[in-house]
Amino acid sequence: MTSAPQSRAAALISHLQSLAEREDRGALAALRRGLGKEPGTVPEMYRHVEPYLVGAHKTQADAGYLVASLFGLHSVPWNKPADAPWNTGFGWTLSRIRQRQHGGEDEGVARRFAAVLNAGRDALPVHLRQLMSLLHSRDESGSVDWERLFRDVVDWERVDRRVQQQAQALFGVAKTLDGYEGGYLHVRFRKDFLNTIFSPRPRPRTPGGACRPGWACGCSSLRL
Repeated sequence: MTSAPQSRAAALISHLQSLAEREDRGALAALRRGLGKEPGTVPEMYRHVEPYLVGAHKTQADAGYLVASLFGLHSVPWNKPADAPWNTGFGWTLSRIRQRQHGGEDEGVARRFAAVLNAGRDALPVHLRQLMSLLHSRDESGSVDWERLFRDVVDWERVDRRVQQQAQALFGVAKTLDGYEGGYLHVRFRKDFLNTIFSPRPRPRTPGGACRPGWACGCSSLRL
C-alpha cells in the first residue's frame, strides 16, 4: 500500500464508505466505540483503520482513527451535491443546517462551529463529535467530504491557520470566532482572495477610521 498521505486518506475513506454502502452494522458499531477514546486504543477498530495507515506518522494515524469514529456516528458516504462549491469542507456542510426551519440563524450551530475553530488539537475530537451529532440530528443524509476532513484534521495546527480560515469562509459566519469574552473577528478582503485574522481586540485603523491603504474593509468586529 502506498505511503502517500493523500492516498492513505482516499483508501481509508473508500473502505469506510463501503461499510455503509453494504450496511455492515457490526463494523459501524465498532467504529463508534472509538468516540471519546484515545486513537488506537479500541481493538475493534484496528481491522478497519490500521491497514490504511501503514507508515503513517502519529498525526495522520490519530486523524484516521478520529475520522473513522466520526464516520461510525454519521455513516453517510460523500456524494457531492450539485450546488456544492468546488472547495468543499465541513464548514460548508454545517452551513446547510445553520438556518432554523422557521427562519433565522441558529446561534447554537454558529457558537459550536466557532468553538471548534478555536480548539487546539487535543480538544478537537470533542468538538467535532458534538458537531457531527448535531449534523446527524438535523440532517441524517447530510453529506460530509470525509477525505477533506481527514486532511483538515492532519493540518489543523498549521501556523497560517489555513484550515480554520477556509472552514470559516465556507460556513459564511461573521461572528463569535473567538472562544472568550470580548473576542473579535476581523475579515479583510483584497482583490480576489480572503484574509481572515483572528484577534482578541479590534485591529488598528487609520485616524479617520479607514482600513490600511490598499484594503477594502469587509470587517465585522463583533463582541461575543
